[in-house]
Amino acid sequence: MDTFLSMLQVAWSDAAKGRTDAFLAVRRQINADLVAAFVAESEIHYNRGSLPLAKKRAADALELDPQDSRALNLMVMIRAAETTDIYTRYQGSAAIDRIRARRAAAGMPLRDRGAARNR
Repeated sequence: MDTFLSMLQVAWSDAAKGRTDAFLAVRRQINADLVAAFVAESEIHYNRGSLPLAKKRAADALELDPQDSRALNLMVMIRAAETTDIYTRYQGSAAIDRIRARRAAAGMPLRDRGAARNR
Protein backbone atom coordinates (compact mmCIF):
# COMPACT_ATOMS: atom_id res chain seq x y z
CA MET A 1 0.00 0.00 0.00
CA ASP A 2 2.85 2.40 0.80
CA THR A 3 4.36 1.95 -2.66
CA PHE A 4 1.01 2.71 -4.27
CA LEU A 5 0.59 5.81 -2.12
CA SER A 6 4.08 7.08 -2.91
CA MET A 7 3.50 6.53 -6.64
CA LEU A 8 0.25 8.49 -6.44
CA GLN A 9 1.94 11.28 -4.51
CA VAL A 10 4.68 11.55 -7.14
CA ALA A 11 2.07 11.62 -9.90
CA TRP A 12 0.14 14.29 -7.99
CA SER A 13 3.29 16.42 -7.67
CA ASP A 14 4.08 16.02 -11.36
CA ALA A 15 0.52 16.91 -12.39
CA ALA A 16 0.59 19.97 -10.13
CA LYS A 17 3.47 21.40 -12.18
CA GLY A 18 1.41 21.62 -15.35
CA ARG A 19 -1.10 24.41 -15.93
CA THR A 20 -3.11 23.23 -18.93
CA ASP A 21 -6.61 21.71 -18.82
CA ALA A 22 -5.16 18.27 -19.48
CA PHE A 23 -3.03 18.52 -16.35
CA LEU A 24 -6.02 19.68 -14.32
CA ALA A 25 -8.05 16.66 -15.43
CA VAL A 26 -5.19 14.32 -14.54
CA ARG A 27 -4.75 16.03 -11.18
CA ARG A 28 -8.47 15.69 -10.36
CA GLN A 29 -8.34 11.96 -11.10
CA ILE A 30 -5.15 11.52 -9.07
CA ASN A 31 -6.73 13.48 -6.20
CA ALA A 32 -9.69 11.11 -6.15
CA ASP A 33 -7.42 8.05 -6.25
CA LEU A 34 -5.14 9.45 -3.56
CA VAL A 35 -8.07 10.27 -1.27
CA ALA A 36 -9.44 6.74 -1.74
CA ALA A 37 -6.02 5.25 -0.93
CA PHE A 38 -5.62 7.40 2.19
CA VAL A 39 -9.11 6.43 3.38
CA ALA A 40 -8.47 2.74 2.72
CA GLU A 41 -5.22 2.86 4.68
CA SER A 42 -6.93 4.79 7.46
CA GLU A 43 -9.62 2.10 7.69
CA ILE A 44 -6.95 -0.59 7.94
CA HIS A 45 -5.19 1.22 10.78
CA TYR A 46 -8.50 1.92 12.52
CA ASN A 47 -9.47 -1.76 12.40
CA ARG A 48 -6.07 -2.72 13.78
CA GLY A 49 -6.54 -0.26 16.64
CA SER A 50 -3.71 2.03 15.58
CA LEU A 51 -5.62 5.26 16.05
CA PRO A 52 -2.76 7.78 15.57
CA LEU A 53 -1.92 6.36 12.13
CA ALA A 54 -5.58 6.11 11.21
CA LYS A 55 -6.09 9.73 12.22
CA LYS A 56 -3.06 10.89 10.20
CA ARG A 57 -4.22 9.15 7.02
CA ALA A 58 -7.79 10.43 7.42
CA ALA A 59 -6.40 13.94 7.90
CA ASP A 60 -4.29 13.50 4.76
CA ALA A 61 -7.43 12.54 2.84
CA LEU A 62 -9.35 15.52 4.22
CA GLU A 63 -6.52 17.84 3.28
CA LEU A 64 -7.02 16.88 -0.37
CA ASP A 65 -10.82 16.70 -0.23
CA PRO A 66 -12.40 18.36 2.84
CA GLN A 67 -15.86 17.12 1.83
CA ASP A 68 -15.03 13.40 1.49
CA SER A 69 -17.77 11.64 3.44
CA ARG A 70 -15.78 8.47 4.17
CA ALA A 71 -12.85 10.42 5.62
CA LEU A 72 -15.20 12.63 7.67
CA ASN A 73 -16.96 9.54 9.03
CA LEU A 74 -13.63 7.93 9.87
CA MET A 75 -12.55 11.01 11.81
CA VAL A 76 -15.76 10.84 13.85
CA MET A 77 -15.18 7.14 14.54
CA ILE A 78 -11.54 7.75 15.48
CA ARG A 79 -12.46 10.56 17.90
CA ALA A 80 -15.08 8.33 19.49
CA ALA A 81 -12.57 5.49 19.84
CA GLU A 82 -10.03 7.86 21.41
CA THR A 83 -12.48 8.94 24.09
CA THR A 84 -13.61 5.44 25.02
CA ASP A 85 -11.51 2.65 26.39
CA ILE A 86 -10.15 -0.12 24.22
CA TYR A 87 -11.71 -2.96 26.16
CA THR A 88 -14.56 -4.55 24.28
CA ARG A 89 -16.38 -7.84 24.60
CA TYR A 90 -14.31 -9.13 21.66
CA GLN A 91 -11.00 -8.74 23.49
CA GLY A 92 -9.53 -11.87 25.00
CA SER A 93 -7.62 -11.96 28.27
CA ALA A 94 -4.26 -12.30 26.49
CA ALA A 95 -4.97 -9.16 24.47
CA ILE A 96 -6.00 -7.26 27.60
CA ASP A 97 -2.79 -8.38 29.36
CA ARG A 98 -0.72 -7.11 26.40
CA ILE A 99 -2.59 -3.80 26.46
CA ARG A 100 -1.97 -3.37 30.18
CA ALA A 101 1.73 -4.22 29.73
CA ARG A 102 2.09 -1.65 26.93
CA ARG A 103 0.34 0.98 29.00
CA ALA A 104 2.58 0.25 31.98
CA ALA A 105 5.70 0.45 29.79
CA ALA A 106 4.52 3.74 28.32
CA GLY A 107 4.04 5.25 31.77
CA MET A 108 0.27 5.54 31.53
CA PRO A 109 -1.48 6.85 34.66
CA LEU A 110 -2.93 4.24 37.00
CA ARG A 111 -6.50 5.25 36.20
CA ASP A 112 -5.87 4.40 32.53
CA ARG A 113 -4.27 1.06 33.40
CA GLY A 114 -7.32 -0.14 35.27
CA ALA A 115 -5.51 -0.15 38.62
CA ALA A 116 -7.35 0.97 41.72
CA ARG A 117 -5.93 3.97 43.56
CA ASN A 118 -5.70 4.13 47.32
CA ARG A 119 -7.41 7.11 48.87
